[in-house]
Parts: sequence; C-alpha cells; structure tokens
Amino acid sequence: MTELAGRHSVVANPGSIPWLAELASGLGRAGLLRRYVVSMSDQLPAARRILRASHVIPPVSERVRQELKKRRVPLHVRGDAVAHEAAAWEALYAAARRASVPSGIVSTLGSHRAVIFDSRASRHVEPGDVAVFATQTAALSTLRRARAVGAHAVLDCPIAHYRYAERLLGDELRASPAYAGTMQFHRFTDRYRRRVEEEIATATYLVVYTELVAATFEDAGVDRERIIVSPLGVDAALFRPGPREDDGVFRMIFVGQITQRKGLSYLLDAFQQADLDRAELLLVGHLVGDAARCIARPNVVHYPHVARSELPALYRKADVFVLPTLIEGMPQTALEAMACGLPVIVSENAFGRKILRDGREGYVVPIRDSQAIAERLRDLYHNPERRAQLGQAARRRAEELTWSAFAQRIREAIH
Repeated sequence: MTELAGRHSVVANPGSIPWLAELASGLGRAGLLRRYVVSMSDQLPAARRILRASHVIPPVSERVRQELKKRRVPLHVRGDAVAHEAAAWEALYAAARRASVPSGIVSTLGSHRAVIFDSRASRHVEPGDVAVFATQTAALSTLRRARAVGAHAVLDCPIAHYRYAERLLGDELRASPAYAGTMQFHRFTDRYRRRVEEEIATATYLVVYTELVAATFEDAGVDRERIIVSPLGVDAALFRPGPREDDGVFRMIFVGQITQRKGLSYLLDAFQQADLDRAELLLVGHLVGDAARCIARPNVVHYPHVARSELPALYRKADVFVLPTLIEGMPQTALEAMACGLPVIVSENAFGRKILRDGREGYVVPIRDSQAIAERLRDLYHNPERRAQLGQAARRRAEELTWSAFAQRIREAIH
C-alpha cells in the first residue's frame, strides 16, 4: 500500500451506520483516511459533559450511554481526523425515534437532519482527496464537492433501488392488506426520488452489498461498471457461540424492524403452520405501525429494540434464526446469528444465493412462501444433529465475512 501513501479519503457518516464506521477504520489502518465526518460520537464535548453528569439522572444517562456505544470513534481513526456536524439535529432525530412521536414528524426530522449534515460535511472535502464516501439521501452536496475537486464520489446504497422497492412492496400491499399498516419504504415522495436520482447521477461509483441489490440498480439503468459489490462483515468476537440453556423450548428468533417489508405475515404463518410442540417465536425489534396487533398470538414473544451488546445472549437462547424479508440491503442480523452458531432460514431476497449456501449454513427459501419456511422448521425441530451441523457451518462462514475484508474490497476498487 506504500504507493497510496498520502492519497486520502473522506467518510461522511450522518448517524451510527456501522459499515461506514468500519470503512473509516479500514481506511485509517491503511493510512488513507483524512477526515471522518460524523454527526455525533463519544468524542463530542457535549456528550462527554452529559456522561460526567450522568449520575444525577441515571435512567436518562443509561439511554445516552447505550446510544454513544453505537457512536464510538472507530478503531484506527485518529482523534484529529474526526469532525462533528449537525449534532443537535441528530440528537433531536434520535430522541423523536425513541419517543412516541408520529412517524410523519420523525420522517421530516430525518430528512432535514440528512440534508443539513450533507451540506456541512461537504465543507470538509478538499483538493487532493482521492475518494469521498457518503450515504444515500445524505450525500448530494458532498458528492458534488468531491467531483468539483477531482475526487471519486462514492455513494453508499444500503438497500435495493427505490423503483424495485415501490414495485415489489406495492404488489405486497395488494396481496396482504391486513398487514398494510406495518409496511414501510413502499412509497416515496417526488422530492426523495429526485434527490436519489441526482445522487446516483453525480456519483462516480455506487457501493452495494449483494449481487441481488446490484441487479436492481442495473435494472434502473445504472452502468454495471459503476457498481462495487462488497458484502458486509460481522464482529465474530462479539457474536460467537455460547452455551444454550436446555429449557425444553424450541425457539425461533427474528431480529429487525417488525414490518411486512421483512416478511412479517409469512413468518407468523410459518410458525403456525409448523405446529411444533413447546415452541416459541421470539421477535426482537421496533414495532412498525400497528404490528403489535399482528403479533398478538400464542407463544409469540416480543422484545423491544435492545443494544447490540445484548443481542448475543438473545441469539444463544434460540435454535434457529428466520428472516423472510422482501426488500433488503444485506441483513446484518442474519450474519450475527450465523456468527453465534445458529442455522438460518432466509428468503432469496436477503443475501441472494451466494453468501448463504442453501443446505450448507441454513436454508434459502422463495419470498412469500410460508410453507417452505414451515417445512424447514419442522426438519430442524426433529433433527438436532442437523441443526448443530448447519450451525457450525454458519459460524465458519461468518468468520470469512470480516469487516477488514469488506473495507479492503472497497479500498482496492477505488484506489
């Protein structure tokens, strides 16, 4: 990497996006990071003051601590490389998301916060930068500035193209009207569409995480040569196998936003169709819309959103992870479950069929196929040896998907 010395990059992370933090870490390790622009981190003076005074209001301080855990400055990123922008807007947005604020207000706050962060982050781009990385909907000003100074403008695209999402999820609304109140990302404003289209047109490269997502951008007219595919990684030290208490309950676990976008109805129907004795479905995550009504069923247990550091203990309570998602970028929760030694059942729209190999680390099923999920659940329920085999293979596969490999693939593609 010596020939790249001095050729620096800027990474703009508007919130607590873990893969952008890991990318900054990888660039920092290689000596290629000049600036890491973030809205909020544990280095922010205001955050430090709050933590110093946290003993006065313990319940609030614990929430602040948990939030800042997600926002630690990444390893290998120098303190003098960190710049904070739009911290107040990020704090307001984060508070609104955790409070009982109407979703329309939260969405409006999120849009304003993204645009303000983007505008301020663009000021950190300088002539001589080789690449600038910014995420979709918070990137236009930063990408324009990158092109103006001759740097590669790299757009992070964390989910399938919005046209594909509108088409598929629009069909889903008609197919599952009872779950319409839980749907998300199925309809976008003209302003959103214009902004994303401008970002895509301005970017030199687009980064996606699966070939499946890459295909949705190609179908929307993006030249394949502009698309970099780099699978996300997993922290295999934090997420690792542990002892499973034998409580006699066969437990399925789902982690993520509880919404029809993630295949909620198909998950619930599969659990019912499998009809297993002493079985439990554990749902971990934020309830979208009226999802509480939908999940009010026997032996379905809901945990609200929990800190990442607490997730390994929940994975270790389970026997199998299930994610019948309809639209995805690349599900980190499935990787985390694999790293914890769980076999996984995912839809073909989660990873595609390359990252998770059907029948080797788990099962890949068609979207909208509750019966296929139920059949796999019954197989795993009745075959504990098979379960253990798949779980061990899942762990080995997760160990191959490192964050350092993720950052290196992008670094090599750009530099």
